[in-house]
Amino acid sequence: MSVQDGLDFSLIELQEVNLFVGISGSGKSKLLSSLFKMAKFALGNEKDTLPLIGSWSIEAEIGSKKYKWSCERNSDSENKNIVFKEKIDIVDLKTSKIENLVERTRDNFKFNGANLPKLDASKSCIELLKDEEKINPIYNGFTNVIRRNFSGDSGAATEYAGIDKNLENMFANPKTINKGLYVLFNLPLNLRLYFINKYFKKEYCLIIETLKTLFPNVEECTIVDAHKEKLVFSPSMFTPVFIVTEKAVSKKIPLKELSSGMVKVLLILTDILTMPDGFIYELDEYENSLGVNVINFLPTLLLEHQNSKQFLITTHHPYLINNMPIKNWYVLSRSGVKVDIKYGDELVKRYGKSSQESFTKLINDPFYSPENS
Repeated sequence: MSVQDGLDFSLIELQEVNLFVGISGSGKSKLLSSLFKMAKFALGNEKDTLPLIGSWSIEAEIGSKKYKWSCERNSDSENKNIVFKEKIDIVDLKTSKIENLVERTRDNFKFNGANLPKLDASKSCIELLKDEEKINPIYNGFTNVIRRNFSGDSGAATEYAGIDKNLENMFANPKTINKGLYVLFNLPLNLRLYFINKYFKKEYCLIIETLKTLFPNVEECTIVDAHKEKLVFSPSMFTPVFIVTEKAVSKKIPLKELSSGMVKVLLILTDILTMPDGFIYELDEYENSLGVNVINFLPTLLLEHQNSKQFLITTHHPYLINNMPIKNWYVLSRSGVKVDIKYGDELVKRYGKSSQESFTKLINDPFYSPENS
């Protein structure tokens, strides 16, 4: 993947677990944001993100095919964001045969070698042709990109919401369970935990077991009707609330009153343990507001799930960096708008196999911190 979105990122080859490190302002969060905006543009769903303006190229393996999508998108004379160039090639991984699927300019649009009538220049070819058999896999692939960003207020995660019957129907049908989990990701945590407890008991028990390990004072976790706890008074429909009872404390604690660190841990555990296989999970600076007693749970969790999911993580925290294999590091260094990236494998060769020793040497390296040069 390469992308130019305000900053110009060099080519990046991603793996299952990708830990982006670098000084503040090096482009870590911007990189994750650009990839997320790319996915939203591909799907025609930019209402919650700023538009991706610039150029990019991305390759993704889906099944036995490799999809290569490149795009240039900028503002025209009327200040509308439109596609100037776009291309999709498909490579058969078994035969290495290359098929030019889409070739698009401002004046021409070819699909499968045939000229198409002029289509909406503000939309991606992936959105426009999503119902085509050869385009649908890459469209579906971008629906698997989800992001958890803790830089802003995450209060919405603790809000109350009633039971949606349409969502109930999704989980009752094996064919739509994954769609239900995707919808669930954007809903308040009280509601998510209710559905997970009801339909994914094993995963729910693992979430609670891990939470109790990280927070030994937690004695019991239950999900009850918020009306019975007098937490909400309308509407009258059943409204689930996640309740924690601590050891030697009689007062029950609803999710909204838990510490920000405990809510964050619950969110991350719920995300990772209930994501369907094949999903791409972005996690931006997870360590904010987490104490030293719980900050160490993430490396093991990521590595346990790396064979079925892909993770893109940013951090400044030495503990996470030191406890993640060096081969999973991506060190970003920025000069002006240009962002260069150094791979962990190169650091192993330069510094040795110890993560702690490598990190100590890294923070004194001119590549990591240009002011040291």
